[in-house]
Amino acid sequence: MKLRHAFGLAAAASSLVLAACSTSAAQGIASADTKAAIAAAGPPAETRPTNKANYTPAFEGQTRAPEVKANVSYDVTPVVASGLNAPFAFEFLPSGKVLITERTLGQFRIADKDGKLSAPIKDGVPAVAAQGQGGLLDVALDPNFATNQMIYWSYSEPREERMNNTAVAKAKLVDGPTPKLENVQVIYHQTPSLASPLHFGSRLVFAKDGTLFVTQGDRSILPGRVQAEDLKSGIGKIVRINTDGSIPKDNPFVGRADVRPEIWSYGHRNVQGAFLHPATGELWELEHGPQGGDEINIAKKGKDYGWPSVTYGVEYGPANTKIGEGLTQKAGIEQPIYYWDPVIAPGGLAYYNSDVIKPWKGSVFAAGLNSNYVARLTMDGAKVRGEERMTFSEGKERYRDIGVGPDGALYVLTDGPAARLLRVAAKSGGTSTLAPAAAAPPPAAPATPAVAQQSPPPPAVEPGASLLATVTMPAKDGAKLTVSTPGWKNMEDIPFRYTQYQGNNFPGLEWSKGPAATKSYAIIMQDTDLVMRGSPILHWSVVNIPPTVTKLEAGMAPDGKPASAIYGPNYQGAGKPYLGPRTPPGPKHRYHMQVLALDTMLPADFAPKNYDELIAPIKGHVVASGEVIGLGQADPAAPPPAPRTPPATPPATTPAPN
Repeated sequence: MKLRHAFGLAAAASSLVLAACSTSAAQGIASADTKAAIAAAGPPAETRPTNKANYTPAFEGQTRAPEVKANVSYDVTPVVASGLNAPFAFEFLPSGKVLITERTLGQFRIADKDGKLSAPIKDGVPAVAAQGQGGLLDVALDPNFATNQMIYWSYSEPREERMNNTAVAKAKLVDGPTPKLENVQVIYHQTPSLASPLHFGSRLVFAKDGTLFVTQGDRSILPGRVQAEDLKSGIGKIVRINTDGSIPKDNPFVGRADVRPEIWSYGHRNVQGAFLHPATGELWELEHGPQGGDEINIAKKGKDYGWPSVTYGVEYGPANTKIGEGLTQKAGIEQPIYYWDPVIAPGGLAYYNSDVIKPWKGSVFAAGLNSNYVARLTMDGAKVRGEERMTFSEGKERYRDIGVGPDGALYVLTDGPAARLLRVAAKSGGTSTLAPAAAAPPPAAPATPAVAQQSPPPPAVEPGASLLATVTMPAKDGAKLTVSTPGWKNMEDIPFRYTQYQGNNFPGLEWSKGPAATKSYAIIMQDTDLVMRGSPILHWSVVNIPPTVTKLEAGMAPDGKPASAIYGPNYQGAGKPYLGPRTPPGPKHRYHMQVLALDTMLPADFAPKNYDELIAPIKGHVVASGEVIGLGQADPAAPPPAPRTPPATPPATTPAPN
């Protein structure tokens, strides 16, 4: 176990028992030394501009806490230096080994004390929906693991028609030369299922009474978002269940026919960090906001946490559009004890309750996925009095999960195809020693022997490309369209006159005729190298192009679009006929101009406001598709990007996929 799940383990091996703590430290009440540090605190740790929504915090210290340093020097050493692919969670076993989930591969690994990984544990593990943010997610040990060897895990469960949901399973873990699972049982299914690869939440925390909290998300699409405060739905909820999947009789809504009985709290966007407070027994949770508004809450029984009606975040994009009711405070809705604007894209959350590193005792640690740092929060009860931003790697790494080991060290699990498990231990003095930069993952072995190519192979698919319109809405029977533009050849540079920096002139587009069932065409242009909310950014779209039209002329103007065609949403607002590339300084971005043949014509008053609303009526109606790709050009007047060095406070970045 790690401290996030540190209850009910009296039967565990004595090596797991952490040093005792004082009552005040366990409650997070600041010591005299900490209070002195708070009194001497300087400016806020966060120096970047906010998202300009003019939000005012509900109370002092709710955001932008002053920088309060614990003045701890530390050594960071990789426990598992290589061999992990996109892990999500880890747990210490009584033997001292570490159980780790690999998200996209849908399997467990066990690392021994020397960091050597076991063979994958996959037999008996239910299938996972590994697209986007899905896969095998959190893992937790039974409170009586030392005697029953039971583990519990959450995962994205595939359903029919590309639907999916969060689910929880349990099994007996049999360690040994070839570790395995026995008696696998699925004990919980989130209801309803939705067609989305995002926002599964998924942290598991045992309460003091042995019941199990399961955190979830709103699935990041409008049909899910609107259910987050709907008590008839399991979307956007934290639920509490028994270990056999039954519902505890003291859950807040048990007995109400109009409410799902498993619900503990609601109005959550995407909870990916959680721990049980050692003194109060309360569930603390960390959840993703949209653009701004990442927040820490104490998830109380039966309470509403406001998403999407109340939030400190705004919609993605430069317009800073307010969400829901445009409010940050409302009667009957709980306030976060702390929030970040801009976001840190949070991962795991941990409470440090050990005497091994005394200046950290009583601190809350929040892992950051896109921020290249972990935020250490100095606490005074439930109030944040200071924030310290700590980086543990020489290179940029996404910190996915975090916890306290049985030795009192802090352990951090990084994300991605070259992920690592890092151990952070205090040193007597001097400069902190960071982990060396992660090595690049070895190239995947080819599925078949290499053969001579008649044409260049297709470009490598980046993570964002998995959510292209042509991928999320595959054509029936795999039918293809041939798409081209006179502006450039496929996978070549887009001339500067076709960018937003100069001209923004439509380059023209032509495609082969769709199948006989074609009733209309849609064009959706996406940038796979600028990912927001886990999805490639939408640049431009047009729908209801008549089936007789297979060519749009260069220089197309708003009044020159085909009759019945409708301009859809883009990231600068609707009503613009062409939004060409706007690549920032640095590597060129790939822009996919996708053409989809549909067996339907959308209503004449169709007016989607965002990507989700655009594709919702198209799903299931694509009979053929194709695309042409161009490489965007940066503004030559823009200064070149500064050399990348690990900053103490990283610059604002676009949220990366979770």
